[in-house]
Amino acid sequence: MKIKLSTLAALLLVHFSGYSQSAETLITQGRAYLAAHDLANANASFAGAVQASPNNETANALLAATRLLVLPGQPAAQGFMDRLGITPSGRDIYHWTARLPMDSEGRPLSIPNMNFEEGIALLRTNLLPEVTAAEANLAKVVSTNFLLNLSSNETAIADVSVDYGDILLLRAMLHAVEYLGYTLNGQNLSIQLSAIYAFATNKATTLEQVAADYPSLFTFSTTNDLAAAKAAFQNAVDRYMDASAWIRSRNPGVTRLFNYDPSQSEDESRFRQLVADLKNSLNGPVAISLNNNYTIHLARHFDGSTSFRQMLPDFYQNGVVLGSLPDPTFGGLVFGLTAPDVEEFLGGRFDMYPVFRSVGIRADKQCQLQLISLDSRSYAVEGSSDMRVWSFLGYHSSTNGVLVFTDPDARGLTRRFYRAFEVPSPR
Repeated sequence: MKIKLSTLAALLLVHFSGYSQSAETLITQGRAYLAAHDLANANASFAGAVQASPNNETANALLAATRLLVLPGQPAAQGFMDRLGITPSGRDIYHWTARLPMDSEGRPLSIPNMNFEEGIALLRTNLLPEVTAAEANLAKVVSTNFLLNLSSNETAIADVSVDYGDILLLRAMLHAVEYLGYTLNGQNLSIQLSAIYAFATNKATTLEQVAADYPSLFTFSTTNDLAAAKAAFQNAVDRYMDASAWIRSRNPGVTRLFNYDPSQSEDESRFRQLVADLKNSLNGPVAISLNNNYTIHLARHFDGSTSFRQMLPDFYQNGVVLGSLPDPTFGGLVFGLTAPDVEEFLGGRFDMYPVFRSVGIRADKQCQLQLISLDSRSYAVEGSSDMRVWSFLGYHSSTNGVLVFTDPDARGLTRRFYRAFEVPSPR
């Protein structure tokens, strides 16, 4: 019995010896693993340090970093990369050489029987919980005197010093990722990757066809995450404001992970004002400080009343049908824009197709037609009685988004077809 008891005591001593290590010992051990590029063991050591001392700021900061760094090596991420056809070799975060399979023109190959929502599921199930946990770790850093010096061996890039301001900005970034993840998870993004590939590589596949084949695309799949998305957005703004104030107040010459660039001070100031307006508009419409002609009401983004699909215009081939924009306020999200304003913006990025608004007969029996068009643009107009032979009817300019023209040849015809093409200028 003595032998058995002594053996049991020895086993218990060995088993629990790891738990007796101090947080500082485990941090030192983890940093040695970090310098050796052993992320899994580094992460385990930092987790042990946090378990031993939950409020240890250095342990929490290092655990937050390694939580995210080990994600590419997790089974879920590895399986997803396998599904994408990414080469198994070269998946080393310190020297990443793995690539998607490419065609002869250097474009990613189509992935059969894989839906884009698989990526969203990975984001929601595997990435977001770790992002949230990492932010919670960083929130343990409350000392304004916090400073963590990392060697180039540990970062694999260069020596880096991380202070309290850097932690605040990292928290803001993690909250922004949370907002994006919750928002994407709420959208119906069910579309085959092969369809995306066909659209990107095959001119025969158009936006019009994609919209027809996937009528539920960009509608809400769930509204359960909208509250979490809103909270994440608010937190991202709050942490960014805190971080900006802290980083801008550093003494000149101090170099940290994130550094203030005086040459960008005006742009950064404008960004701060914009995000402040956006946050304030969660409580009601707010005039944008940078341009009082527009009012934003971001609360509508989180109330589940208007999906992205409801904000889209109609498509013809790969262009936009003029006059089809459902609502220039985008469901009460922004005020001050008009449909022609939005169409003018889209006109710089898409072909814009005019559409007939009305047809009438003048007193002299000539046919007069109106088309919804881009404002102050010129169009070549053609007419036909059989859609095979087209006759040129002249160049016409639009006014206030409407193009008006007459067709003297339409008298006496039982049917008549028209088409219009935007041209650089009248000839």
